[in-house]
Amino acid sequence: MTPRRAPSTALRCAGSVLAAAVVMACVAAPARAEEPAPATAPAPVAEDTATVSAVVVTDDGAEVVSREAEADEIHEVVADLRDEPGVLSVSVDTPVKALGTPDPMRSMQWSLDTFRYAEWPTTPDGSGLHVAVVDTGVFAAHPDLAGQVDCSLGADFAWDAAEVDPAGNGCVDPNGHGSHVAGQIAATTGNLYGITGLSDATIIPIRVLGKDGSGSSSGVAAGIVRAVDAGADVINLSLGGPWNSALDTAVAYATQHDVVVVAAAGNNRQYGNEVNYPGASPGAISVAALAQDGRSASFSYSGPTNLITAPGVDVVSTGNTANTYYRMSGTSMAAPNVAGVLVRYRAAHPEATEAQVRAAMEVPLIR
Repeated sequence: MTPRRAPSTALRCAGSVLAAAVVMACVAAPARAEEPAPATAPAPVAEDTATVSAVVVTDDGAEVVSREAEADEIHEVVADLRDEPGVLSVSVDTPVKALGTPDPMRSMQWSLDTFRYAEWPTTPDGSGLHVAVVDTGVFAAHPDLAGQVDCSLGADFAWDAAEVDPAGNGCVDPNGHGSHVAGQIAATTGNLYGITGLSDATIIPIRVLGKDGSGSSSGVAAGIVRAVDAGADVINLSLGGPWNSALDTAVAYATQHDVVVVAAAGNNRQYGNEVNYPGASPGAISVAALAQDGRSASFSYSGPTNLITAPGVDVVSTGNTANTYYRMSGTSMAAPNVAGVLVRYRAAHPEATEAQVRAAMEVPLIR
């Protein structure tokens, strides 16, 4: 089938540093607030009650009998259970936990270490909020995205929608780009599987790029509007192209409705370094890419419209088939790192407007 292309400006995936300190501060505290005090271990607290259990053999087999006991009654309850017929053992319950690594690929996610992710345990995780991934679609059936994607809110404006997404809900991804973006933002954390997502927000899949990663300004604009109307709190745009008024208008529609817009800055530093949109559209938070050595990625657009930088080189995230994960690089990978942080910021600061969230990114928060 020959791809159908809208007559408007062509867009492409921006493909894959919110400076690490800035990111952490944005999540943990309002602008200009002091840094959180170092975490200290809580003092041990004596348990008021305990569970005493006995393994008992009866004519029908074995069973475990449990009784709750006050702290000063434990010895008495233990003695009583030992006197019961068929008792093999009596003990006070002790904790048990899974011995698997919480997320086996977490050690490969250098971006989370850059953000000092381990220092966020008390920060709201973004659950109940929505991030729209306006991209190539999202493979919602990936095990690490189970329950994280709301297909009922999705839509498809890509040129090949009729062919690859008959349901029209954006929950397919023949390209893989959008699924990688979605995993960075909201892969399930602590499920003993795969990677750790930056947040527990719900993904709204808005498909605007076809299986070859291309789309149009009109399709992207329609996707942004749909994301706003579907209830997005943050929109991620890991794509870019030349200026088009439709993109500026759509971003303005989002910000006027109090939706934070995060966009990739572009990957063309070595190919003219021309400004990219919607990253440069007024109101968008344009994100450049950071390499693991702390330097700007060689490909990352370096113009004045960049607002912040974030990890965007060798980023590991979910693929577009079951049990797959890929390394990808680009400002497309940097943008969702910011989107995942900012949805948590919005959860921690529900009173903050879109403009206040954007302004927080422009203020030096760490001294």
